[in-house]
Amino acid sequence: MKTLTSHHWGAIIFAGEIIDRAYHVEFVNLGANVVTQQTREINQLRSWLKKIYNIDYVGSAAAGSAADTPDTERSLLNPKSYSE
Repeated sequence: MKTLTSHHWGAIIFAGEIIDRAYHVEFVNLGANVVTQQTREINQLRSWLKKIYNIDYVGSAAAGSAADTPDTERSLLNPKSYSE
């Protein structure tokens, strides 16, 4: 879920570029909608991380960046790994 959050941040960054550079209102609106939706989904992912795994994740690096390197944390897909 952390990687997915980073992926969503990448979409927000790209949408910001569209908003900054677009000449047509349709593309500006598209970029704004992407920012709104991706922000909503990031908040949902963070909520699940907190509720299910008790992780307060506030990372904001775009997927593939240096800050998005895998670590040795227990699997988020296996809640049992947190009770061991």
